[in-house]
Amino acid sequence: ARGRLTVSEPSPRSETDPVGRAAIDGARRAERAGHVDGYAPLIDFDALDARTVAVRLQVAPTALDGVVEMLADHAVTVFETTGRLNVFAVCRFSTDDRRDAFLATLAGDDCVRDVQTNPALRTVVEGDATSLL
Repeated sequence: ARGRLTVSEPSPRSETDPVGRAAIDGARRAERAGHVDGYAPLIDFDALDARTVAVRLQVAPTALDGVVEMLADHAVTVFETTGRLNVFAVCRFSTDDRRDAFLATLAGDDCVRDVQTNPALRTVVEGDATSLL
């Protein structure tokens, strides 16, 4: 399993590699500027056989906080977005039954006007922004 890059941990790339050096320098600048809230482990959900689902919701604006609380148990990331579907979440589930039950709960909630889901086929990039450079 890979972990997030921190200044105190070795880079997954060599510090002599220009991309690795840029990532380390960028992390240090972000920390000094106060833009880093902390570090968290990067869990290999594929190894745990977790089901990853992208969930897009249309939620009444006045009910947003309550729906986000509902997502908290399963969502790794939640964004409030523009447009009709105003919530985007990446959710993980340990079984198909748990996924189906949770999505049924969302669909039945009076504050949720629409639910659209897409199961992920595989994790392409997660937590390693240097691979995008």
